[in-house]
Amino acid sequence: MANRSRGSAPAGRGSEAGWIGRCWTNPVLVLGAAGCVLIWVVASDPSEPSKSRSRMLVGAREPVRLVRVSLDGTNLAAASADQVIVSESGRLRTLPMDVELGASPLAMDWSPSGAILAICDRPGGPIWFWGTADEAPPAILDGVRGDRLEFLADGRLAIGTSDRELVLADPDSGAVLDRLALRDSACLLASSPDGRYIAFATWPDNDAGGIGVWDRRTGESLLRERAHRIAVTALAFSEDGTSLYTAGSDRLIRRWDRSSLDSPRAEVERSHTIYSLVALPGRGELAMGDSCGSITIADARTLLPSGSVREHSATVTSLQAMPDGRSLVSGSLDHTVRLWDLDAIAPPAGLPVDVCSSIAAE
Repeated sequence: MANRSRGSAPAGRGSEAGWIGRCWTNPVLVLGAAGCVLIWVVASDPSEPSKSRSRMLVGAREPVRLVRVSLDGTNLAAASADQVIVSESGRLRTLPMDVELGASPLAMDWSPSGAILAICDRPGGPIWFWGTADEAPPAILDGVRGDRLEFLADGRLAIGTSDRELVLADPDSGAVLDRLALRDSACLLASSPDGRYIAFATWPDNDAGGIGVWDRRTGESLLRERAHRIAVTALAFSEDGTSLYTAGSDRLIRRWDRSSLDSPRAEVERSHTIYSLVALPGRGELAMGDSCGSITIADARTLLPSGSVREHSATVTSLQAMPDGRSLVSGSLDHTVRLWDLDAIAPPAGLPVDVCSSIAAE
């Protein structure tokens, strides 16, 4: 790959051959290294009835911070403080992170083809590229260092840097294609489904979280300096790319018109802070994960909840919708990654509407 340097993997523990064991009543695949358990996959017995509406896919040594699924749904990556666990079409492996520096991946994403997993593992650090085709050491994207990253639909890579810039780079050559100066460093990134728009949230200025949208085609950008009273904790585009969803430490979830960002088009207040948001394909719904381990399904337009479930025992840090629109993957600080059947998350009898205020949608 042009202008990419091959480097040895960050210092960490590699994985050795796995073995099949038993854990309580479920078969478990364990990958061990240096006597430590790195990963296990729990397969429920289909002959046994279960009240659970999810299946645990991955267990990690440390709290799971990020989960990413490739566009075709075949590859899954889950990042914790000292490792990235990857399942490629059912094949499991562990990518060690820099344990000595206490690194925890800040951002990661699959390329549109699912052939490359890009990882940013520390503030102002290098962008690592792990290929899925072989076991070769990772490549480093030359000339660009960042804090946040997001692959776009056309294969370009958006990177938020410590220099208060949003950079658009060619992952094959490492060339910087465009730059946008920001008032503050970006803490979150999201891209519209067509890849034209890049949304960003900035670190709080005077305890207020700002958001913005960059139009790649025209080069113009919009900025809303006080989108939330405190930090922005989650950011996502709607399925059609016309709306932007945000959540904040003020426990508000808001829907914005991407073309103006002038005022929220809908707003709800939750009893717990939302840390993950994702639009659900073909359903007209939004999934949100909160600090108490619950996942709530809400109307994508009004943001009013239609169902909620809690099987995580800690904050839901990451959500990814599967392309079939029927499944959802969640990562949590309880060290687990779960696969959910969305059709099974129906509103139970007497579901409390956990909303303190609501702005009627247009």
